[in-house]
Formats: sequence, structure tokens, C-alpha cells
Amino acid sequence: MPIAIFVAIYAYMAYNNFIDFIQDYGKYAYLQHLPLEKQYSLGDYIFGEYIFFGVVAVVSSIILPVRLLISVWRVYNKGHE
Repeated sequence: MPIAIFVAIYAYMAYNNFIDFIQDYGKYAYLQHLPLEKQYSLGDYIFGEYIFFGVVAVVSSIILPVRLLISVWRVYNKGHE
């Protein structure tokens, strides 16, 4: 459970690094080799996916230790598995 705190911090830092990259270089910086129409569609898609999975990683790494603590409490106090 204590490791989950560090995972949450790392996930948040990685998410911020991605946002900083997008603000510095734009959504389409790594797609320059593609035609313009594909750049727009893939850039928006990739940006949306990274945002979605970044937020989910941060939220799940915060919720995971709480769920682990509840599970340990149930097994220890109630004898459930």
C-alpha cells in the first residue's frame, strides 16, 4: 500500500510531463511525416487517449490503496476472503 503513493506521484508527474510537451510542441509535432488531414485526426485521437489514460492512472492509483485497506480489514476482522 505505501508503494501506491509513489505510483500515484509518478503517474501525476508523467501526466504533467505530457501536458508540458503538448504545450511546448503542439499536438502534431510528432506527426509531421503524415499528410495534413491525418495529422489532425491522429493528433486529436492520440491527445484524447493520453488524457483519458493519464487521468485514469492517477485516479486508480489513488483508489487502489483504499480498496486494499478495505480488503485487508475484511479478512482480518470478519474472516472473509
